[in-house]
Amino acid sequence: MESALSSVLGTSGTASANSAAGYVSVLDFSGYVHVISTGGIVPTALVDADVAANTKGLFTVNTKPFPPVGTEFNMSMIQQGLSADVSCKYQQLNVNTQPSVTREVHTVNIEQNGFPILYSVVSVSALCADGQRSYTGALTGTNETLLFLDCATTDSAGKTTYTVIIDGNGMYDGPNGASVVCTVTPQTLDYVVSYSNQFIYRNLQDKPMNPQITPAPPGVSYLAAYCLSRVFLYGQSGIRNVVGDSMASIFTGQSKGSSLPETALWEAYIRGVVEFVGTAVKTDMSWAGGPFGGNPPSTMTRAISGTALTTSLGWDYREAGSAAILIPSTFVAVASILIVLFAQYRNHGIPTQHANFDPNDPLLLMAAASAGGMHETFQGLEEREIKEGALKKVRLGPIDNRDGFVQIV
Repeated sequence: MESALSSVLGTSGTASANSAAGYVSVLDFSGYVHVISTGGIVPTALVDADVAANTKGLFTVNTKPFPPVGTEFNMSMIQQGLSADVSCKYQQLNVNTQPSVTREVHTVNIEQNGFPILYSVVSVSALCADGQRSYTGALTGTNETLLFLDCATTDSAGKTTYTVIIDGNGMYDGPNGASVVCTVTPQTLDYVVSYSNQFIYRNLQDKPMNPQITPAPPGVSYLAAYCLSRVFLYGQSGIRNVVGDSMASIFTGQSKGSSLPETALWEAYIRGVVEFVGTAVKTDMSWAGGPFGGNPPSTMTRAISGTALTTSLGWDYREAGSAAILIPSTFVAVASILIVLFAQYRNHGIPTQHANFDPNDPLLLMAAASAGGMHETFQGLEEREIKEGALKKVRLGPIDNRDGFVQIV
């Protein structure tokens, strides 16, 4: 969890904060694309079923339980997820506030390649309500740090709530040196989850189908808080902090029309990390290489069943039928070729005269009449002239290498 998924934990938080800032965000994990974040769910694995008994013997019946790869399909189901009720604010913290925070900075010289380099050892601690202290620290050469502390309280009903302190220094300092103080309560809830190919959508309103929201088990809550601390710890280097840089860019780059306060974006970030913790834990429990060898006990699982109905439009290749369909078109093609060959044979050696002259084209008729001087043959349009012209014979012939009408005398 610490090494393999620490970067994904931070990516999940950033995707959730980006979505809150007005951008489309997805998280690609384990072959699925989760829109915004995973919501603490594990994608359902579809198992093929034998549907041969339901077919009617028709070759058009699809005997595959699900469409082949590349065919779109959609389905929805209710799944249990993990999220968190998060509320954040900026607060000035010191030894006299509640919570009480103590900061210490010590400088040390560390020799590198024979040269002493000045570093600062930053230590921050918080006094929790139960009297215990939460500690964290960093070794930095720039004093640009973003540190995480948490204190847990559990009520009589077993609900665990964490007081989270995000203490920044340098460029990550809050307004007037304030720290981010949040209350985080991990909780399990049911989501309507929609699957569309490799994309997974959750109910965007974050409202469960069951109105009762239950606190997360103590072990899961502890793991969520632990992973949150690891994200900040692994993100801190000797120069900068990855989490702080990511959130700073989101603060200043909200989409047009979005102006959420920084504390609201911190709430979304923490919620995104907690939700991925739920997915990571369930994936590890069900994975073949996990502690249960891919077979978690029945007390940790909930069996579900259902039916996916699919409709496919396509064809089924039949060799004999396909060949029979080609026979008529092949016959027509062969007959057409034979007719053309016979016509060429019969007309072989016969010269074609006036091949380009179309007697139905009035422009060609006018041109031919003009070329042959028909104004002398047909004198006019009077009744007598028309009767005389009807008795005259004309034919199409070459006149000065052009088509023209000439009178036959």
